[in-house]
Amino acid sequence: MTLLEAKSGRPVRILEIGDAQARAQCIRLGIGEGTVVDAERLRVGPVLVRHHDSEVCLGRELAGRILVEEAPEANLRPGRGGMHGRAQRDRRRWRFGSKRGGPR
Repeated sequence: MTLLEAKSGRPVRILEIGDAQARAQCIRLGIGEGTVVDAERLRVGPVLVRHHDSEVCLGRELAGRILVEEAPEANLRPGRGGMHGRAQRDRRRWRFGSKRGGPR
């Protein structure tokens, strides 16, 4: 299936990028063959692609040239999850110090 046909919100692995020009455009954006991305089709226009901390909109023509498969192991990717809320706040206080007398 192509990136255009992928279900919204599901992680996919890029298998093949159609032609050399499309491949060059994707590489400039940090997306290559073998990369796992989260894709979301917008109603009318482009396809929103999330990779690590970046979001890029690809045109429908370009998205139609990219072959993908569903990636079941995508939840195990590094950079996902981690510290949230209180743990992240406590770490930040320890690292940068706080007005309440935390370590500096």
